[in-house]
Amino acid sequence: MAAAPAIETSSPAPRLVAIDFFRGLSLIFVLLNHLDWAAGPTLIRRVTPVGLGYSDAAEAFVFLSGLTFGWVYSARILRDGLKRNITKVLSRSLQIYAGYVVTLLLIAAFSVAPVSMADWTRNALRIGDDESFSGAVLRGLMMETSPFGIGILALYVVLLPGMVLLLAAARRSRLVVLAVSLATYIAVQPPVNWTIVNPSWFSGWSFHPFAWQFLFLVGMLIGERLQRTQTPLPRNRTRAALSVAVVLCGFLYGLRRDAAMLTGTSDHVVWQWIDPSESWLIAKPRLGPFRVVHLLALACLAASLLPVASRFWQARWIKPVVATGRHSLTIYCFGTLLVYASSVPFYWFGSDPAVVIIVAVDACLLQFALAGWLERRRQTRTSDARLPEGALNPAPDAAGTS
Repeated sequence: MAAAPAIETSSPAPRLVAIDFFRGLSLIFVLLNHLDWAAGPTLIRRVTPVGLGYSDAAEAFVFLSGLTFGWVYSARILRDGLKRNITKVLSRSLQIYAGYVVTLLLIAAFSVAPVSMADWTRNALRIGDDESFSGAVLRGLMMETSPFGIGILALYVVLLPGMVLLLAAARRSRLVVLAVSLATYIAVQPPVNWTIVNPSWFSGWSFHPFAWQFLFLVGMLIGERLQRTQTPLPRNRTRAALSVAVVLCGFLYGLRRDAAMLTGTSDHVVWQWIDPSESWLIAKPRLGPFRVVHLLALACLAASLLPVASRFWQARWIKPVVATGRHSLTIYCFGTLLVYASSVPFYWFGSDPAVVIIVAVDACLLQFALAGWLERRRQTRTSDARLPEGALNPAPDAAGTS
């Protein structure tokens, strides 16, 4: 049997510390990747998941959010009924939309600030030739298009309400729910491109909800299974071997250009077998199949390698990462604003490796500081109110990457 997820039992109801840790780790990678994109070079991306395989931190976070959602709301539906939890999920979606709106308006305000910054920041709203500033803001508020970095928040706004219904349906037939989700995922892929699941409203989205729902749902079903059985997923040598093969192939894909340069081989045909860069198989907006398979392989390996001893999850050095995962909506919005603000030092001091590293370290420290403050405030409120609901705040924080 695989190691059971670490559970924090200091509160009346348990919380998965391991999931918070990996969600926090995903947010750190998101911030670093976005900063690297803003700086221009690919210095940081070479050593983060986005440069070492087919999937990146976005897939990891969506999967982990689904797992948390399944763990939490499967128990809540049994305890409180479906109707009450539909209301809670709708409230959560509105909270995420509020975070989206605030971040959008701050990005809009920053884009017209009288400071020197990169061109992409100046046109953060992607204003068209015949479009006004207010029109671009309105388009963003309607989630028709989103500035760089916050498109995944729009994904969660439309995704969560439907997921609570699918979770309730999964109690009757998990296979039917999975089949419907998979069919919808296939229908939006370019070879099929079924019109009914490709409305024009989603054409400008960085994360097509009918594609990304599949990864969220797979995580949700795993979380529901863990909650229902209270036992970890069994180990399987064949599955582990296949996972290693997939991860190794993704690693070679991430290093393909470096390998070609080191070996003196520039012929694209030689590397074509691991380089589907121009293919829909790895496209991010519609979550190409290679991304799904790679992420699930990573999840399988991570579950197998989780330490059995709970001491690991009580170590002081992981607490900032765990706190980041627990307050991921606020942290993600804050991190996105830091990425836009970084365009100022990059403009003035350039994007040399030293500058990029200094800015990245400072941004991570600021995120940890905010996460620590939010965690202390949460613990204070819990101590004062003595309410289990306040102690957990288990609703899946929606954040992610682009």
